Amino acid sequence: MTFTVDSYLEYFLTLLAWIINNNIFAVLVQTGLFVLR
Repeated sequence: MTFTVDSYLEYFLTLLAWIINNNIFAVLVQTGLFVLR
């Protein structure tokens, strides 16, 4: 996976959003609201 970022701020925001999305996905899996098939 390749990211093209113009600044450290953009890199930080992308990384932060990626971490938040992973946490939300993990919570959905743990609570059983999302089922992988």
